[in-house]
Amino acid sequence: MPDTIHIAASCDDNYAQHVGVVFQSLLDNTADPSGIELYLISNDISDLNQAMLTQLTSKHGSQLRIIPADTSKYADLPTSRYGAAAYQRISLAHYLPREVDKVIYLDSDIIVLDDIRHLWEFPLAGNPLGAVENLSPKAHKHLDFSRNEYFNSGILVIDLEQWRDHDVHRQAVGIIINNAEKLHYFDQCSLNMVFRHRWKRLPLKWNQQADIYGVSKKYADGCSYSKTELTEAILEPSIVHFIGTQKPWLLNCFHPFKKTYQQYLNKTTWKGTQPNDKSLLNTIKYSLKIRQRYKQWQRIKAIARHSIEH
Repeated sequence: MPDTIHIAASCDDNYAQHVGVVFQSLLDNTADPSGIELYLISNDISDLNQAMLTQLTSKHGSQLRIIPADTSKYADLPTSRYGAAAYQRISLAHYLPREVDKVIYLDSDIIVLDDIRHLWEFPLAGNPLGAVENLSPKAHKHLDFSRNEYFNSGILVIDLEQWRDHDVHRQAVGIIINNAEKLHYFDQCSLNMVFRHRWKRLPLKWNQQADIYGVSKKYADGCSYSKTELTEAILEPSIVHFIGTQKPWLLNCFHPFKKTYQQYLNKTTWKGTQPNDKSLLNTIKYSLKIRQRYKQWQRIKAIARHSIEH
């Protein structure tokens, strides 16, 4: 179908629950879920979790194709705390059928709060990639990039034909092998190096990163998004991206959209799963700091609302 929207994700079994929340929020907020075709690159996801994900998507009338990850593609490359699953987005042009010429890639630590068709229809103006600028004022510094040149790879609109023509997988792997010592995020940095000056900037609300609150308050210099765009993304995000330590399934997370994540979680088979953390010590260590940050977020949202109303 020419109107079919193709969505891809990748995760291992530890993130199966969270990708379930991604799919639930995506399909709940799409006017026509039957027009969405989902692809999940499985890094050893259990049969039980695969069945639960298939059931979730079929209830919405959507099709889910689960594709086993080819671990040999990245067997000799270094991995960060995100594991080998983070690499698989680089190979989407190989995994997806040749007739699929466009796909939206979504990380597994997001919730979708808008109709994904609006993102699907955003024009790439001939670019092989659409992305949102990475908001952190530090993420780009280990590369010879200016801040507004460096994108976040958690939400991508991909022209698969161009990725196939230019063999993005081969280029990215070569960059990782030759520059591993200076790549802080292997997948994200390599893609930034491949597509430098060749990506379309997407509206910030389609990748509202946790850093947005700090950027809005302190670190706006060097960010290419305007105060108006920052305010819109704070108040009415289309996709919330729980980057870094701000994971809504952790006890020590006080992100403003943590409850929203829980609401979508409770619509899935994983309903009732309680937030956890690796250790009580870690929770105690960060709780006061993050509670303070949460209060700052609330003040920033209040200021943003006030500026809109007046």
